[in-house]
Amino acid sequence: MIKSDILIRHRQRACAPKTMSRSSAYPRHIAGQTTVGLFTKSPAKDGNEMKNATGSNASVFLGGSCNPTTWRFDYAIPTLEEAGVSFYNPQVDDWSPELVAIEAAAKDEAKVLLFVIDGQTRAGVSIMEALKYGADGRTVVLSIENIPMGTVIENQEVLGRDLKDANRMRSYLSDLVKDYPNVYICDSMTSAVQKSIDLINS
Repeated sequence: MIKSDILIRHRQRACAPKTMSRSSAYPRHIAGQTTVGLFTKSPAKDGNEMKNATGSNASVFLGGSCNPTTWRFDYAIPTLEEAGVSFYNPQVDDWSPELVAIEAAAKDEAKVLLFVIDGQTRAGVSIMEALKYGADGRTVVLSIENIPMGTVIENQEVLGRDLKDANRMRSYLSDLVKDYPNVYICDSMTSAVQKSIDLINS
């Protein structure tokens, strides 16, 4: 198994939430079918049904922090749907090994790779992914937040050297990619989502 496969498998497990906290969370039932992971353009925009695919229809890959975050469902997905922009969401209810290839295809074929590195998770794998794809010349949109002191992650309070190291990784990511013409660093998750839409429509 190559290192990229290990990263994908690790991230897929990290993206599988342990509990369902919102009534509107996935899977979602639209136009008589259940769709998980990928939605294409909003029916409100052009009449097309949302459907599953292997990644070839996704314009934006929704990477970055997963469980317990809800930024995808609270803001990113509704905003992308309203804009009529297709996307792939790796945060699924029931993870299975078959999703490894699907997510890899979605990353390879997405026009924009959006990575939200928030302050609720360590997001170590997402940081490495964002750096890799930025160095590879892919179009990457980033939102980077530090972890506040005392944040509890996986039932452990993040303090001291642990906190310093986690936030140093975020600082290194920002410093390494800031001069890449293909990487866009935004000051918030909402502005990163909007930047992704702008790049798709440009």
